[in-house]
Amino acid sequence: MEQILKVLIGDDGSAFSVTLAQQLREKGFQAFTRLQNASALQAAIRTEVPDVMILDLTNLDAESLCDIMGVIEQNPVNTAVVLPNENTMLRSQFVHRGIKICVSKPLDVERLANEMLRFYQKKPDVQLPEPPQSLEFIVTAIIQRLGVPANLQGYHYLREAIIRVYSEPQLIHNITKRLYPEVAKNCETTPTRVERSIRHAIDLAWERDPSLRPKEYLGLAMPVSQTKPTNSELIAMIADQLRMCHPDLLKE
Repeated sequence: MEQILKVLIGDDGSAFSVTLAQQLREKGFQAFTRLQNASALQAAIRTEVPDVMILDLTNLDAESLCDIMGVIEQNPVNTAVVLPNENTMLRSQFVHRGIKICVSKPLDVERLANEMLRFYQKKPDVQLPEPPQSLEFIVTAIIQRLGVPANLQGYHYLREAIIRVYSEPQLIHNITKRLYPEVAKNCETTPTRVERSIRHAIDLAWERDPSLRPKEYLGLAMPVSQTKPTNSELIAMIADQLRMCHPDLLKE
């Protein structure tokens, strides 16, 4: 049996990466997203050890592209790039750098999946079971079902905060002095921006049609109050439910 490919997808704040990750999971890949900046990708390559990294160059400026190409050169990782449109010159440059997969939008996910299997499939020396749902996957599903728009920075900060509080419950009592600063450091921003972005994300989710709001998440009985929760209330509620129902999940 062929081994499952672990795929890291650079997330630029648009819905593209989240949708692509879900589509690849449905095709049997172990796909996850990380912020598409040099330091976050560097950390993900080091800790997650992906088989393939997919980068969406649609909203990437020249400086960021140079930083990320530096990451690729420093860490020999199989890479696929997605261009906003067909660009022969850019494609040839990536091929010259050893990147075998270069596709353009609108993206054909079936083709991308086949190309990754063709070039990067691991040898069937070990039979692996289907990958379990990770903590990140479950938290992402919860905040998506809450209605938090995936294109907001607060979406990413909220996910990071929930995962950290799940792993270290005491952080919820030090949200200003520790939690926000730790999330900010990991995401290369400021604690104030983390706090405001999470608040904005919650506000938008609660302003949507109440009939679209879920009454439970992943089978957990978590009634949604008519009053918008504070940042700490929502983070604590989700992290607490996860610890009770998924006590063995580990932060990857």
